[in-house]
Amino acid sequence: MTVEQSTFPTPNSTGQLSRADAALYLTRIGLPHLSNDASPSLDLLRQLQSHHITHVPFESTSIHVPNWHDDEADIELGRGTTVGLGEAAFRRIVHLKRGGYCFSINSTFALLLRWFGFRVSEVAARVFGAQGKDPEDEEVGWSWSPTSHQCAVVDWEGSEGRWFVDVGFGSAQSVIPFHDNAEQTSLPPSERFLLRQVPCLPITSTSLVPPADPLPYWIVSHWESPPSSSPSKAGYWSPVYAFTLSSISTADFIVYNHYNSTHPSAVFVNFFVCTRLSEDGSRRTLYWKEGMLEEKTGRRLAKLQTTRPGQGDREGEGKQEEWVEMKVGSVKRCLKEVFGMEFPRDYSGN
Repeated sequence: MTVEQSTFPTPNSTGQLSRADAALYLTRIGLPHLSNDASPSLDLLRQLQSHHITHVPFESTSIHVPNWHDDEADIELGRGTTVGLGEAAFRRIVHLKRGGYCFSINSTFALLLRWFGFRVSEVAARVFGAQGKDPEDEEVGWSWSPTSHQCAVVDWEGSEGRWFVDVGFGSAQSVIPFHDNAEQTSLPPSERFLLRQVPCLPITSTSLVPPADPLPYWIVSHWESPPSSSPSKAGYWSPVYAFTLSSISTADFIVYNHYNSTHPSAVFVNFFVCTRLSEDGSRRTLYWKEGMLEEKTGRRLAKLQTTRPGQGDREGEGKQEEWVEMKVGSVKRCLKEVFGMEFPRDYSGN
């Protein structure tokens, strides 16, 4: 009998956490002393989100690795397995100290929020197709991916408003008040995010056909400051993703998750990444795309990058870089040492 079958408690069949589950989850995100009888509040919501972001990595590793115990195997993009939701996601995040991308991380975080009495509306979003660029630039325009992201709108009994939350995009935005033109700084407060409502999704590319029955959308944008080399340039708000306020069922997210972990055009199928923000504001990121080769030997090398708060900009200043060979053994060592992941030999899952 495997460890997965014998020793991992998991959310019960109703999709709810038990008291033991909640306690394990709080320990996983660095809050072992927080009472799991705490009442929902804005302070609690902010505390849970900030600790989740700094303890649970955003990563796509298992999409590319079918067997973590074959140390000499080359890692090939898209050759792994679909990252499971529900019990499988809980096991990965809580017991194996791994992470995932939006569908596994945000859906599992929603379980924790509901344990504390928060009401969670899980919504699906389209990611902006030109991250970091200005959609008002004629050469950029408004382009959107297929529905490929999960986030949430949260409130609770007696709350004075609603709040936008997201622990599964790989960025570090904090809880944002859910109203038009709500602006919030990131975690730590070095970046700015804006939430605004528009009557319909702006479209200028051919990737989407304007709908016959347009719906109002909410757009989350990131403030792009002028680069240090061109301080005279103006900054701008660049869209991150957009969503309608419509709760999506677990069955629908299973479909979105399958597409994003198997379709040849899906972002994560073509991108190996693991990133996590530290409590001191630094970020460690391991990533690899096809074609990243060592110039002299042709070895396939992933980049392990460290960025500290206040250092550098999009031109790459102030970043520390190391290189990791794209073989299971070397990548696994990096994921253990840098991100704290666990790979028990008697665990049958991915």
